[in-house]
Amino acid sequence: MDRACRLAALALLAAFPLAAQPRFRDVAASSGLLFVLENSPTPQKHLIETMPGGVAAFDYDNDGLTDIFFTNGAVVPSLEKNAPKYWNRLYRNEGAMKFRDVTAEAGVAGAGYSMGVATGDYDNDGRVDLFIAGVYRNLLYRNLGNGKFEDVTARAGIGGGSWSVAAGWFDYDGDGRLDLFVVNYTNWTAKFDRYCGDAARQIRVYCHPRFFDTVASRLYRNRGDGSFEDVSTRTGIAAHRGRGMSVAFADYDADGRPDAFVTNDALPNFLFRNLGDGRFEEAGLTAGVALLDTGKPVSSMGADFRDYDNDGWPDLSITALAARPSRCSATWEKDCFATPPMPAGWARSASAAAAGATGFTTSTTTAARTCSQPTPTSTTTSRRSRPASTSCPTAFCRTRATASFATPPRASPPPARIAAAPSPISTTTAASISS
Repeated sequence: MDRACRLAALALLAAFPLAAQPRFRDVAASSGLLFVLENSPTPQKHLIETMPGGVAAFDYDNDGLTDIFFTNGAVVPSLEKNAPKYWNRLYRNEGAMKFRDVTAEAGVAGAGYSMGVATGDYDNDGRVDLFIAGVYRNLLYRNLGNGKFEDVTARAGIGGGSWSVAAGWFDYDGDGRLDLFVVNYTNWTAKFDRYCGDAARQIRVYCHPRFFDTVASRLYRNRGDGSFEDVSTRTGIAAHRGRGMSVAFADYDADGRPDAFVTNDALPNFLFRNLGDGRFEEAGLTAGVALLDTGKPVSSMGADFRDYDNDGWPDLSITALAARPSRCSATWEKDCFATPPMPAGWARSASAAAAGATGFTTSTTTAARTCSQPTPTSTTTSRRSRPASTSCPTAFCRTRATASFATPPRASPPPARIAAAPSPISTTTAASISS
């Protein structure tokens, strides 16, 4: 009987062929992408071990083909790349789905325990440069245009001093030069040796983020001479401390100025609204993207900030820690975002590999107004490891006629909007899973 049923089912499928759908296959090995992440796990369960794994896809040699850069860890606790297996890696796209490791010749093996990466042409020479965020050691590589990069970190003045996990390039002051937003997670040293878990049974786990201090992210203004000025305090960014995981940019309120959204681990998210006078206002709570509609924060990880439904308004997609779904409040107020039903095909659970993926949230305004829709030049991710059995929820929030995020009736479409020209911008995300 079972055989007869199977034959009948096959006959029905043959009679009514399904529409052709794209299919994917893993070609990493055959293409030459042989990168292996080295996070250096230790019995002490240092928190940094859960974070590394940044990636950027960009055309570093301007040949029209997308190249790939990976960040890598280092020895713990020294945080030194004392062997080639810890190098960051740059793979040049040779065409025909073949990549070649050009790390050594390009000079981008790196130093320290690296986390996130952001790409952008900060010196406006037509070549994409690299910024790498890491544990107390950030790096800036200037693209020389001959297949090589120059380490200009010291000259630029953005070497770090914090545990940075992600970064992004955007022109916050409209002077035509890309500025740098660096996301910091917490203060950590190898001396931190709190035992988390069940000591009686000798089961040690990574400590919850609540045991670590909050810190502020940093904003560096591009002076145009190869150096950067730390403007975190005077812009208002330094006044807000969290445990940052990622940053994404868009002009969510359609005032012609790029705003910044920062996810936080087990704390309210930040939405930095660009006031246009060199300052930012933190509007996450009033916009509806700081907390769940229950008033509780989640462990937000990665973020993306762009117009997924082509209505002229940038939307927000946020990934959160498994079993801690993130949703936005249902309001229709000024500068408010909405949470529509999850689109078809968006799974609420995924494997550990999807833990760093991003979804979308939308922004709105009350009257028809010009909407500046930035087009990101790069998107990068940094992930934490997690057992393959975990699920990974996403927050999906949509912008509706106000500039904050909420759940509007689907029968009430937003007013017509006019999309303006894109502005230079680069986004990065860092997604992780907390224990």
